[in-house]
Amino acid sequence: MTKKEKKPREKQLDLGLKESPKNIFYKIRTKISRFLIRFEIKEFLKNPFTWLVIILSLGFIATQWYILKNNISGYPQNLPIWQNQAISEKKIAGKEYLYTFPIVSASILFLGSLFSNIFYYKEKYLSKILLFSVLLAITGVTFAFLKLVS
Repeated sequence: MTKKEKKPREKQLDLGLKESPKNIFYKIRTKISRFLIRFEIKEFLKNPFTWLVIILSLGFIATQWYILKNNISGYPQNLPIWQNQAISEKKIAGKEYLYTFPIVSASILFLGSLFSNIFYYKEKYLSKILLFSVLLAITGVTFAFLKLVS
């Protein structure tokens, strides 16, 4: 058995370079583009309807939070927050329960976006209906909040 003889590498242009600088540049560029592909935005986030729902929902949540933070001291101690109760004593709750409105809205947005992202690649229409229902739910919570504090 003989060892394979190594062929000496040919030097390009007798400059002592193993490969051209252009090839080194292309290899670095390829590595960087492969690295950045991992962080490419998903198709779900490229959808304009998704951004419409996210921006409108965040606007509604910010409106709830702004009104609550600026006017909490002016509200009475007890408010009829639980309006779906039949007994009037159960309808009344403390004004600290007003913080549940933005928390519920943010939870709806987070969970709806999460489930919509999961279903987006399987059923796009289901995902869009889910996003639309998230927008309707947050709009409803916002109007209930505004009706309560006005």
